[in-house]
Amino acid sequence: MIGVSDLLSARVGTVTTAAEHFAEWKTMDPAGMQGRSQLETLIRGVFDTSAFLDVIRNFVLFETDGARTWKVMAKYHQVDAVNRAVETTWQAMSDRSRRAGVVWHTQGAGKSYSMVFFVTKLRRDTRFRNPTIVCVTDTNDLDNQLSQTFDRQAHLAPAVSRAERIQPADDDPRKSLYELLDVPADGIVFTTIQKFGRGRDEGPIPVLSTRENVVVIADEAHRSQYEQLARNLMRALPNATRIGFTGTPIESADRSTQAAFGDYISIYRMAQAQADGATVPIYYESRQVPVSADREEIERLQAILDAESEAGQTELSSEFARMDAVIAAPDRLDTVAADLVAHFTDRCRTLPGKAMVVAYSRRAAAEYADRLREALGTRAVDAVMGATATDPRPISDYRKNKQQLRQIEHDFKDPDHPLRVVVVKNMWLTGFDAPVLHTMYVDKPMRDHGLLQAIARVNRVFEDKPGGLVVDYIGIGDDLRAGLTAYAKGDVDDAVVPLALAQAKLLEAHEVMLDLLHAITWTAPEGSSHADRATAVAVGAQAAVARIVLEDEQTKLYLDEAGSLCEVVPARLPQRAFRGATLRP
Repeated sequence: MIGVSDLLSARVGTVTTAAEHFAEWKTMDPAGMQGRSQLETLIRGVFDTSAFLDVIRNFVLFETDGARTWKVMAKYHQVDAVNRAVETTWQAMSDRSRRAGVVWHTQGAGKSYSMVFFVTKLRRDTRFRNPTIVCVTDTNDLDNQLSQTFDRQAHLAPAVSRAERIQPADDDPRKSLYELLDVPADGIVFTTIQKFGRGRDEGPIPVLSTRENVVVIADEAHRSQYEQLARNLMRALPNATRIGFTGTPIESADRSTQAAFGDYISIYRMAQAQADGATVPIYYESRQVPVSADREEIERLQAILDAESEAGQTELSSEFARMDAVIAAPDRLDTVAADLVAHFTDRCRTLPGKAMVVAYSRRAAAEYADRLREALGTRAVDAVMGATATDPRPISDYRKNKQQLRQIEHDFKDPDHPLRVVVVKNMWLTGFDAPVLHTMYVDKPMRDHGLLQAIARVNRVFEDKPGGLVVDYIGIGDDLRAGLTAYAKGDVDDAVVPLALAQAKLLEAHEVMLDLLHAITWTAPEGSSHADRATAVAVGAQAAVARIVLEDEQTKLYLDEAGSLCEVVPARLPQRAFRGATLRP
């Protein structure tokens, strides 16, 4: 581990940490930092003997992409949350309440790694008697991504397994959760909350294990829409201790989560993460392309689809087909694709990076991919979705096996690879981490925590990337605003920043800087000699020094305002976003 400081600020990282990921070490209680320098807080929090040994033993892991391997060190909020979670888990086991609580750390703040650190500490703590960990997620995508994260850790990989079903079946040789729990201790088992569903003719779910050294970790699988499934989980594992990890806050009206899992253990909000540099701001731009249907009809159809279970939302339903025909009408796809190409090209002039396109259906995703390939090139665009050889074209053109999907993910995450745009329907919208991704184009109705999870794909820190951008073609703005009202005030403040607000902040910051530099001239009259131009620059510099550098109050004011301007300007929003705005010379 490496701590660096100039005595004013202090940051910590590892020998492989990129500069943008060296981070301040704080405390979750701001009062604990009062009267202390950043350097003292860092030394006490990381390099104190007991803290140092704890971090080295439990809060460092290694990652690899095949070509290189790097060391990952936990941030202060992760260490604090994990240590608290270990103690609340022990308390819940001791008093047999079975409810350890919920860790809410905003999207992009390292939730998956926090879970790895948590499991590592549990398995090494003798109080838990080598527990069995059951990790429950709410999508197959998240299940795969999380299990792979655990599987990449040498000290955890031998214990990792997947439960493909709840009970054993004669016609299915794959391990069931019942069989994987039929051991006295040890093991890290991954499964999805949907597997705890029961058909009408199946009766109540059976008890799978009565062991007490079982800890259930629910990753986004604790929410109110899974209330019945959560009850089934508790019936199946009646003596297990339950803890939840989430990247989005629990809705104010959600009472079932607290009843099943307990109170918050640790909260790390969006604003905190942005202030710490753990994530970047998300900007929102509306570029809605109208659909050839009445808005009320669209909302009615979508409400029907939203009321169905995930399994019921098939492309064979009449409501889905009607929505797809409207949203993915050929002339509308042409309009959106043309605008998207122009917008993305414009954005990449000032901020190189990659984009994700969220389409309503597999057909729409394939159609978008075809159109974008024509404009940007075949190697620059691909589509990721479930497809088989029996699907009609162009869907079948984008079928891929697991190895091909892994390769596309690797290529997309590589900043130097020519693959720049990936079109998706559902895949990659949760748990997918690609820091180079800076723009998401949304042409699919989404809402609530699913929408918040999706747009957070663009908030990862990467080099000098100052912010992510969500471009709305379908009209998710109202759903986003409505969804945010479901959460407690302060939980999702500034979740996204409207583009118009970013423009206003830029103009305001620019005006303030112009006032500070008023009457300081850096240029010579037109036609002046090179010597006169050099003299003008020197005179302007002397005037700036006299006004700003030699006056302490002016120096502080200038640096503060320059910092404010830098926070806005690097957003590097598309140039067209500021067309029509007047900047005073």
